[in-house]
Amino acid sequence: MNIRQRVHDFLESNTRALMGADLGSWYRVLAANRFAVAPQRLHLAVLTSGMAVLNQGCRVANRVVGPRRRRRLGVDVRGVFVIGHWRTGTTLLHELLTCDPRNAYPTTWDCLAPHLSPWLSERGARLLPLRLPRSRPFDNMRLSWDSPQEDEFALLHSGASSTYQRFSFPRTNQDVARFLELAKAPGAGPLVERFLHQVAWVHQRRRASEPADGPIHVVMKSPTHCWRVDELRRALPNARFIHITRDPYAVFPSTRNLWVRLCGHQGFQSFDFESAATAAGLDRFVLEVFKDMHTSLESQLDVWRAEDPEFDQRYVKVAYESLDPTVEENTPSVLVDRIDGIYDQLGLHRPSRAPGLSDVARERLTGAIEARRRFRKNRFTQLEPELVDAIDTSWGAYFRQHGYAHLAERALPRQRNSV
Repeated sequence: MNIRQRVHDFLESNTRALMGADLGSWYRVLAANRFAVAPQRLHLAVLTSGMAVLNQGCRVANRVVGPRRRRRLGVDVRGVFVIGHWRTGTTLLHELLTCDPRNAYPTTWDCLAPHLSPWLSERGARLLPLRLPRSRPFDNMRLSWDSPQEDEFALLHSGASSTYQRFSFPRTNQDVARFLELAKAPGAGPLVERFLHQVAWVHQRRRASEPADGPIHVVMKSPTHCWRVDELRRALPNARFIHITRDPYAVFPSTRNLWVRLCGHQGFQSFDFESAATAAGLDRFVLEVFKDMHTSLESQLDVWRAEDPEFDQRYVKVAYESLDPTVEENTPSVLVDRIDGIYDQLGLHRPSRAPGLSDVARERLTGAIEARRRFRKNRFTQLEPELVDAIDTSWGAYFRQHGYAHLAERALPRQRNSV
C-alpha cells in the first residue's frame, strides 16, 4: 500500500459528519452529551474542534452575504420534500428525482459542510482532512461528495435540535423519550428555509449558462421531516411532499442495521451493540420511534387534509415496491412514467416551457434505473417469531393505513431483503 492510500485510509477512518458543525453547534452537542468522548477518540474531538473554527468563520460570512445571494436568484424557490421512515426507499426516490437537471438538491458536500459549500466546491474538499468511503457503511449505495444527501446533517451543523446526535454519541442517546424530544423540537423551519435557498443559489451558480425558466424546485430528503410537516408548511407555503412507504418487515431489520453501522462508523464513543441487553434495547427503540413517527405524521396530514382544498396537489404517497428497480415488472419505462405521474400530480415545473419530465430527464432516469436493476441489496436473517409479533402489534396502524398484509396473511418467508 502506497503512502497516498495510507493517508486516504487514515483520513477516511477519522472523518466524522460533525466536522461540518460551527463552534456553537459543536459545543451544544458536546454539552448535551456531557462531553463524554471516549479517551481513544479524543483526537476526533480535537479535529472536529479545529474544523468548527473554520466553519464558524464561514457561517458568519454566509449570514452577511446570504440576503444578497437570495436577491440575485431572481426566481421563486420551492421545496419538494421526500419523507418516510429510514430504510423505506427515501434515498432511491431522492436520487431518481435528482436525475432531472432542472431540480436542485443538496449534495453530501452541501450537507456535511453547509458553511463551507457556498465558498468551496466539492473538489475543494480534498484540501481539507475529510474523506468519504466509496459506499455508505450500512448498505452498498455509492457515496461521494456530489451525491444527493439528507439535509438533516446541515440542520445539525447549523444548531438545530437533531436526532442525528445519536450517530455520534450512541451511549448517551439511548433514551427513546430524549430522541423523540429532539425530533419534535421546534425551530427547524427557518433553518430549512435558509438552507433551501442556499442550495438553490449553489445550483444556479453551477449551471450559470442555463437560467431557470420557472421556479427552482429543491428536492430535499430527510426521514426526520415526518415530524416537521406542519412547521415546514408554515415556513414554505409552496412546498410539496412525497411520502414513501415500505413493507414493515423489510424496514425493521434494515433500520436496526442502520443504527448499528452508523453509530459504529460515526461515534465519538465506544458502544457494544453485540450484547443481548443492547440488542433488545435497540429493538424497542426501533419499534417505538417508527410508531411515533407514523402517528405524528398521520396526525399532521389529517389536519392538513381537512384545512387545505389543494392537499392532493401538494402531497402524494408512493410505495417503495412500485419503484423498486430490482422488481422484474418495474421496467425503466414503467418507472419513468410513475415518476412523471408524481410530477403531474404535484404540478412540478409548471409554469415552464416544458412541464413534467423533460427528454433529458427521461434519458437520465432510464440510465439510473438500469444501473439500479443490478444493485445488490443487503440480506438479513429471518425475523424471530417474537419480533414478528412485536412488529404486528406496535406497527398495526401502519399496516392498515398503507395496505400491507401481516405475515400470517401471506405465504411469504420471513426473510427479507433491504436496500
